[in-house]
Amino acid sequence: YVSGRGDDQNDGRTPATPLRTLAAAQQRLDGGTALLLEGGYAYSGSLLLEGLRDVRLGRYGTGLPRVESGDADGVRIRNSQNVLLTGWKLIGRGWASGNRTSGVHMLSSQNVTVKNLEVTGYHTAGIGIVSCRDTTILGCFVHDNGAGGIHTGSVSQEDVCYNTRIAYCRVYDNAGDYGNRYNHSGSGIVIAGADKTVVEF
Repeated sequence: YVSGRGDDQNDGRTPATPLRTLAAAQQRLDGGTALLLEGGYAYSGSLLLEGLRDVRLGRYGTGLPRVESGDADGVRIRNSQNVLLTGWKLIGRGWASGNRTSGVHMLSSQNVTVKNLEVTGYHTAGIGIVSCRDTTILGCFVHDNGAGGIHTGSVSQEDVCYNTRIAYCRVYDNAGDYGNRYNHSGSGIVIAGADKTVVEF
């Protein structure tokens, strides 16, 4: 448990003994962990899931917790499996103010579900999915980012995103990358480098 009223000297194992910062939570993040942020507070920094399995990132209390990641990815998930991320607001410094990253950046991971997020202020994408398998994006609000809202891609023609579902999302006011003179930008949802993809509702 992490709370704006917490203390990094706590053990973080109960709502009565929460940690205070994402940095302290990152040190304790491991496979099989549930990391819950208390709603109504802002948390500076970002999180990296590297090579982890069976991780839940969620919230407790009332309201959305706000993760303010500045110029970094909000949550980066790489080479991980069985991850649930739900109920957070991810805020970058602003696509026109120097941020060059994504709110949620998934790379080479499997069975990741992202639901009920609000993602804003990132340059590359609100939610970016690269060479992942069995990915689900549900009920997210992705707005006021730069190059795009939600996108899929691949690191090679052989290693594409496979079996992706994007549903019940609102993706809007993603203005585009004014420095990009070579191809499209400012899209809501872009599907590329993908096989067996559904976008619905």
